[in-house]
Amino acid sequence: MFKVQKQEGKGQAKERLHESLLGRSASKEFWKYLDENNVIEIFQAGISLLYEMPFKPDNLYEFFAEYLEDGAKDLLHISHLHAELCFKQAEVN
Repeated sequence: MFKVQKQEGKGQAKERLHESLLGRSASKEFWKYLDENNVIEIFQAGISLLYEMPFKPDNLYEFFAEYLEDGAKDLLHISHLHAELCFKQAEVN
């Protein structure tokens, strides 16, 4: 039979992730630092942007490097232009 798991809240999932990555003692201080500087939210926004892009970049390292250097709007715009170009080329052929 299937075991139904109780859905955990955002805080519980975050705590479990913290503990699994660093262990209890080191993680609290480190994750407090990440939380205070909105690091998790920044990467979540980057992942959301990546999801919205019609053409996904081949190199995620370069994508996040540009994203973190405030190139997010440019990346999305370029991706949309690329999609439009492909669409127009398909119309011509």
